[in-house]
Amino acid sequence: MSSSTDFADTLDSPDTLGTLVIEDRSEPTQQLWTASDSTVDDIVTAANDDDEDVFAELTSQIEDNNATQTSTVAEGDQVIHQLGADGLSGLLDNESTDDATAALNGALGNPNGIDGENSLNLRVQQTDDSTTANQDPVELQSNITGNMTVFANATTDNIYIVYDIDDTVAADGDEFDARFRVQD
Repeated sequence: MSSSTDFADTLDSPDTLGTLVIEDRSEPTQQLWTASDSTVDDIVTAANDDDEDVFAELTSQIEDNNATQTSTVAEGDQVIHQLGADGLSGLLDNESTDDATAALNGALGNPNGIDGENSLNLRVQQTDDSTTANQDPVELQSNITGNMTVFANATTDNIYIVYDIDDTVAADGDEFDARFRVQD
């Protein structure tokens, strides 16, 4: 490092030396949780009172079995996607807003990934088994992004997306696969 803006000067007489280590990022993770309206209300209230308290409240709700890890969601329940990958908080910080929901919407619409694909991709798509013959599978991501609340934990690089299943077009008996992908 040098105070000079000239590369040759910096190379000949650096002020300090540093090391940069570049590692592969971790694979993205996803866990699905379900919770009642009142549980989510408690989590949102904690977020509105103090951003740091939201994660303590979420942890407390999980420990008290009020938010449970699941693969099945009932009508009237809230869904919580817990998404994790190295650098997620930095990606959201790069958006021009302090609002985590708006930042995630921006990152989901950022076409700077591989081959012009979005940097982040959250897809919740109906499975082949529950799709009616000769019909395209239902996709919920537009319902989700329009009705979600997002909490981002910079310490753990986890994002929590919360939405009411009743605010989507999912019907009783439908089955969906949820996929979270991070583009390099």
